[in-house]
Parts: sequence; C-alpha cells; structure tokens
Amino acid sequence: MAETTTSPGVALLFADADLGAHLREALVALGARIVYEGAAAQVQPEALAKSGADVVVVNLEPAEDEHFDRLHALLEQGSQRVVFNDAEASRNLSGWDKARWARHLAVKLIGSGDVDPPRPSDARRVETARIHEEAPSQPAVQPDAIHPVPTAATPKATPAPDPAVLEQESADSELLSAELEALLVDDDNSSTESAEAAEHAPAEPDVHVEQRQTIPAPAPVFDWSLDDVDIESSAPAEKENASREDPGQFGIEKMQAADFLKPEDGDDDMAFESGLKLELVSLEESVSPTMVDKTVSEMVPDAGPTSIRRVVLVGAGQDAALELAEFLAGLSGTLPALVLIAQHQKNQHADALAAALDTSTRLPVRVASDGAAVHHGEAWLVPAGHHCRVERDGRMSLTSVDAGGQADPSINQCMDTLSGIFGADMTAIVLAGDGDDGLTGARTVAEHGGQVWILDPAGGGSDTAMPARIHEEGLAVFSGSPTELARRLVEECA
Repeated sequence: MAETTTSPGVALLFADADLGAHLREALVALGARIVYEGAAAQVQPEALAKSGADVVVVNLEPAEDEHFDRLHALLEQGSQRVVFNDAEASRNLSGWDKARWARHLAVKLIGSGDVDPPRPSDARRVETARIHEEAPSQPAVQPDAIHPVPTAATPKATPAPDPAVLEQESADSELLSAELEALLVDDDNSSTESAEAAEHAPAEPDVHVEQRQTIPAPAPVFDWSLDDVDIESSAPAEKENASREDPGQFGIEKMQAADFLKPEDGDDDMAFESGLKLELVSLEESVSPTMVDKTVSEMVPDAGPTSIRRVVLVGAGQDAALELAEFLAGLSGTLPALVLIAQHQKNQHADALAAALDTSTRLPVRVASDGAAVHHGEAWLVPAGHHCRVERDGRMSLTSVDAGGQADPSINQCMDTLSGIFGADMTAIVLAGDGDDGLTGARTVAEHGGQVWILDPAGGGSDTAMPARIHEEGLAVFSGSPTELARRLVEECA
C-alpha cells in the first residue's frame, strides 16, 4: 500500500502584501497548504489555533515591534514551528533575487524541494562552444561559417573519389616537392657565400678609449652665519641703523593702566583701585570649595497638566451596565492609562450613572467637563449630547453636539478623534450593545496603529451586535469576557 504524505499547513503573518504573494506562490508550487494569512499586529488567536498550521512565518516589520511581545506570548502557547523573516532585507530584492529568496524560504519551511526557482519558458538557452587550436597558417573560422558536425544519429554519406581529381592532386604534389628541393639548394648556396664574404671583409680598427677622472666640485661658500652680531664692534653706519628711534615723534605715549582708566573730570583726589589682582595660591586652596553664607530662594512653578501616554476608550450600549461594571471592577487604582467611557445613555442622567460606576471600581469615575485636567488612573464618563477630546498634555475639551437620532454619545466620533491624537498609544474596547456604533471608528483606530478589543460574541449575555460586527470585519486583535479584558489591559500597562 502506497504511503501518503500530508502537505504541511503554513500560516503567513505578512503585512506586506507583495512579499506575502511571492512566498505564497513558491509554497503552493511546492505543494504546501496556506491555512492562515494576515498581519502580525492583527492576528486572531482563535482563528490561528483552529487553522491547524504546522509552520508560522512572521514577517518582522519595524512598525510592528510594539506588538511583538503579544505575538510572542501567543506563539509560545502553540506547538507550531515559527520562522521569522527580515522584511527590510527581503523588500530590497527584485527579479531573480526575490524569486530565489521565496524559493529558499519555501524549501526551508517544507523541508524538501529544489531551491532554484523554475526558469521562464521564453528564456534564451545559452550553449557553450568548444575552442580548438588550429595551425597559425589556417584562417580564423567565423561563427557564421560553423556547421553542425554529423553525429552517429545523422550519418553523412561520403561520395566516391573522381579519378581525374586524384590525378591532378598527384601532379600538384610532385610539382611542390620539386620546388621545395630547389629552395633548399638556394639556401645552402647563400649561406656559403655569406661565410666567404665574412672571411674577406677588412678588419675593424682598434679604438683606444681614454680613461677620464671625475673631480668633485667644491662646496659652496656662504657669506652669512648664525653667530650673534656685536653692535659695538660693527661699523658706525650699522650702529646708527641699529639704534632705536624716539617713540614720541610718532605720537606714542607710555602710561600706566591706572592713569589710563582714571576719569577725565579733572578730580585728582579721587582714589582709584584696580579690580584685578594677581595672587599666587596653592593648588589645594584653589580647588577647595568656598562656603557662601547667603540666603537662596527657589521658585517652583505650579503643577500643570500631566502628560497622557496611553488612553483607553470603552464603548458600550445602553443595556451593558453589568458588563461595564464588571470590566471596571477588574482595573487597579494605579492603572498607568486614562480611561474614557462612551456609553449610550438616552434618558439616563450622567451624574447618576457615574456615581453608580464609581462604587464598582477602584478608579475614580467622574463626568467629563470642558477644561478639566485629566491624569492616569482616572475614568471619565462622556455625557450625552457632547463630544469629548483629550490632548496629550492632559487637557480635556467638551463640545455640545446634536445626536440627530444617532447613538448618544457617539462611539465612532470618540474613536476618530482620539486615534488621530494618540495613534498606537490607544486601545478601543467595545462591550455589549445593539447597532453598529463603533464599527467605522474601529477601522480608524486600526489604521492609526491602535488596538481594538471586543467582548466575546460567543460568550452570551446581553446583546452583542456591536462587537459581532467588528469581529466579522476582522478588526479585533483580542476578545474575551469583561474580566479577561480587564486582566489583559492591566498586564499590558504594567
């Protein structure tokens, strides 16, 4: 019975669609099964676990470094083999190099196969010609004159020799032999004549070359030296030139520094003391600290708003009070993040809702107000009919808006505003609720590098229409119960 081999299942975590497409084609050509595809920052743990992947390929993007810890913890839980790829090095390849990269990586993942990719069907075949050494007298054979050599498969018929041609070749051979013999006789005669001419040639005269002696040139004599010149013993003209001229005839006047700095008001009784003094002291005294007995006052500016490094927006429907209270109960009072709550309120009063939530958590829950200074470890409830905005310096602004029959307050509007300010430092958590409020905002959060978490739609309980729509779009990177969501947030902020 023939043994069957199951092709391995491969999961591709590539944010770069072009690189992922090249690797996918190489894997499929070698018989692999692609069971999961997606970006590393948006991987869904449940879908990856259910895919049955034997090998997980992670494309290391610089923009996804902050999600690597979460991805590493996820991959440690499974039994898949994990292979990492350098995105920057692979992205710079092109043509045949990129095809070889894809085939090499595919063979490494599968464990067998040819590492060289298939050549294109229209590629020109390069044939190597063998070079034969020929006699110098023979002319060089041009490439166009090369004819295929008959092989055993294609024998070439040899024609019968012509008797007239054979007779002519024999006559030419005899004539050539006669010419060569005559030429050899001429060479012997010419060599004999040359020897006789050399014997009768006159002898060359004996030339005597006189030997010459080289005499070195004398060293140059200089008329100057480095000795000091005595002015007294020099000539009278030199002594006169060496004497200094009187500086007074040039308008130069010498005076002391104290006279130069003295005021010009004519008061000669005014005492003047120079402020600069030169005094020699020991090295130990010069570097020793000097005690100054003076009162020093220090001004401390008023404490301004605190910088907000991370913001968490919690969106919930009107009937999700239990889920919201359970989530807030799982947060610590020292959470290093700001929590904003956008819950549909309709006829509910914001102050009463904030007071009820404040009793279920260790975070102080307040109603958002215009101009308030917010800090980490606080929770703020957005009131109905208003839109909330928070800057990174901790300043909150609140504006009135007309809901116009839509969800009040709008979770989409809050997500759009905060994601444009905090980017990857924002986490949006959507709990139970009816409708599709938060769907478009979740897309904006993901586009700016933030994370979207949802209440597990399969967990039952209240209406989960809002998180279910976000789950169908593939925007959520984590889902769980309210307690699991709170625990995950505390772990990531630690």
